[in-house]
Amino acid sequence: MRFLVHIDLNIMVRAGVVDHPSQWAHAGFNEIQAPKRKNVIIDYERLRTLAGFTDYDSFAAAHLKWVHSTLEKIGDKRDSRWTESIAVGSNAFVERIKSAMGAMAKGRSVRPIEGAFELQQRSFGSIYGRWEKGLSWV
Repeated sequence: MRFLVHIDLNIMVRAGVVDHPSQWAHAGFNEIQAPKRKNVIIDYERLRTLAGFTDYDSFAAAHLKWVHSTLEKIGDKRDSRWTESIAVGSNAFVERIKSAMGAMAKGRSVRPIEGAFELQQRSFGSIYGRWEKGLSWV
């Protein structure tokens, strides 16, 4: 659900075009808050179920609170975990992604971050340092 809020705020709010995702006509926020009957993009019932709500109105109300709370807490600042991590979620999910990466996950660590876990990207410095020493890039 945190990523859903990140998407709601990422597009035009963080770009400074609008102050709230409701002001951008093409935002998923508006479709969640006022579900369409035609040209539906979101599977409303699946989203409600995944979020753990028994009815869609309760989910939409919670979604609205999450967006407002995030805007109050961090405003239009970017949440780097969504753009600088390979995976974010439960420990089991992140470990599964790391395992599926096989050798590409070498040197990457799973770490807790604000109620979740992330699989970190390698920093450019660590890659550059290996290159300087004549080691492989991988």
